[in-house]
Amino acid sequence: MATAPQELQARKRYEPADVEPELMRRWLASGIFHPEPAGEAAENYSIAIPPPNITGALHMGHALNARSRTR
Repeated sequence: MATAPQELQARKRYEPADVEPELMRRWLASGIFHPEPAGEAAENYSIAIPPPNITGALHMGHALNARSRTR
């Protein structure tokens, strides 16, 4: 994965196929996707958060409109 600085400077764009397979191999080998659980079973949970809207402005508009109607 070591690439000479001159080669990196000569590249015009990011090529995922050149970098990501080695990164994924290292991540899988490190075990980061399977952490050891800590605490009691009742303490271990996750909250599903919906993805943001594409524009973000739509979400802010809804938040601002809902707030102004409650006053």
